Amino acid sequence: MIDRTFLTMGLALLGVVVFAQLKPASPDPVEDVRARETAFYIDKAHQ
Repeated sequence: MIDRTFLTMGLALLGVVVFAQLKPASPDPVEDVRARETAFYIDKAHQ
């Protein structure tokens, strides 16, 4: 059975990639993704 944490992280990463494709390109896409990931994990930690 696949580890639930691994699956959740995979889905989150896929979501970030899809969202980055849909949204207009920012000046620094890498930094934008990193900032969004950080916000996501901080949000998870506070729940």
